This record gives sequence, C-alpha cells and structure tokens, in this order.
Amino acid sequence: MTRYKRDFEARVLYLAAIKRSQRERREAKRERKMSVEREMMFFEVTFVRETEKAILVTHRTEDIWLPKSQIQWPEDAEANQSIEIQVPVWLARQAQLI
Repeated sequence: MTRYKRDFEARVLYLAAIKRSQRERREAKRERKMSVEREMMFFEVTFVRETEKAILVTHRTEDIWLPKSQIQWPEDAEANQSIEIQVPVWLARQAQLI
C-alpha cells in the first residue's frame, strides 16, 4: 500500500469519526430536549371556561389559554372553581406559568 493511499484512508476514517461524533452529540441533545419536554408540572389555577380545543384559566391574576391536547385537568370542572392541572414544562414556560 502506498503512503498516499494510507494517508487518504486515514483521512477518510478521521472524517467519518468526526461525523459520527457530531451525529451522536446531536442525538444526545435531542434526547435531552425530549426528556425536558416530557416532564410535567402541577399548577393550582382557577378554571374560567372551555372551548372545543382549549381551556381558559386564571393563574396569578393572569388569564391563560391552554390547549386541552397538552394538559391534564379535571374535565368536570365548573366556572370559578379552583383546580389542579398538569402541564408539560415547555408549555408552562411558553404560557408564562413559571
């Protein structure tokens, strides 16, 4: 095997290792992000009303719309009733609950 061919193969292996390392870092970052997104938080809120796809609650004097598909809540709640809801961390941040 010539020196040129050895150097070329070494470079190819090196570049493949770099790509693999970058891919592994991206996958690890994606997994960490998904883990955080799956984490849930509990909040005590006042139920105001609901629509087909969302509920309106009051938290710390702020009215906040939350999508039903993303939260867990007592569906038999009535207006002005204090309820406990379970919200994903990402949504709690987005809705400024935290």
